[in-house]
Amino acid sequence: MFNLPYCIYLETSAVNYLVDNFTIEELILIRKLIKETQNADFFISSVTITEILATKDDLRKEQLIYCIQNICNDNLLNSPSEFLINYIKTGMPKIEEKYKFYSNYELSKIWKDLCRNIDKTFVYNSYDLCQRIKFLQKEFTEVVEILFKENSYLQSTIQYAMEQQNKDKTLSEYEKMIIKTSWLLIFIILCCGIDLLENSLIESFWADLKIESIFNRLFFAINNLAILSERGPIVMMSRMFYCQKEKKINRGTIIDMLHSIYLVYCDTFLTNDKHFLLLKNSDEHINFNKIQLISENTFFKQLRNTINTFNK
Repeated sequence: MFNLPYCIYLETSAVNYLVDNFTIEELILIRKLIKETQNADFFISSVTITEILATKDDLRKEQLIYCIQNICNDNLLNSPSEFLINYIKTGMPKIEEKYKFYSNYELSKIWKDLCRNIDKTFVYNSYDLCQRIKFLQKEFTEVVEILFKENSYLQSTIQYAMEQQNKDKTLSEYEKMIIKTSWLLIFIILCCGIDLLENSLIESFWADLKIESIFNRLFFAINNLAILSERGPIVMMSRMFYCQKEKKINRGTIIDMLHSIYLVYCDTFLTNDKHFLLLKNSDEHINFNKIQLISENTFFKQLRNTINTFNK
């Protein structure tokens, strides 16, 4: 068993809150305290970084980058596609054993370098990144529309997948929607190979199986990976989608869904986005209890008061 630090995941809105309400010096001291007293640390993901890099205000963007460079662990958490492939390779268990879920993608190397050299910043094409995010949002929206369109080929295929699981007639409408959405995400992320920045692990997975066609990949998943629609990281995304759909939330849907994967793997999920609070209140799922709205959390204020007392 690895002696991993207690993982406090910073969703993007939490980073924004910290920058607006604390000085870097205060945050560095807070991090030092939680590391020394609780063996805890702040972690981010490629999803957090992508959202920060898409910030249109350049000054604000650099403030956010400088903050995470100073207060976050230099190990970047797995990307959504890494979590998914690792889950498949471990046999899709009901409960995953804890492991060093640190990314091996190229971004993780860049991130480690930036944490060790805080005078550096990200060098990238901001226009291309924003276009990629827009493309992802657009593709997801279009596929969702197809999913709920009667007699579409994708809908028929997903219906076939549910029938193969012999679950279509025994589940509640909510459970059917979660499985249906999970198959949609399996199609988008696993079969189409869509991730925010990198997807080499997914392509390697299919290359090893010698399956190139997207729909051949989907039929392989139906016959061999159906459990992904019932448990694991994909299902957490489906629950987030259902919550947003019920509340008629459209902003940032796919990004929020990608963030929700980290609920499975972190110990505390810090956010200032009330959409996640809606998710927490929607179900008594054990992972939802990890969600904490940072603006209502007294933890940081208490630590700042402690720091100010020490500094007097």
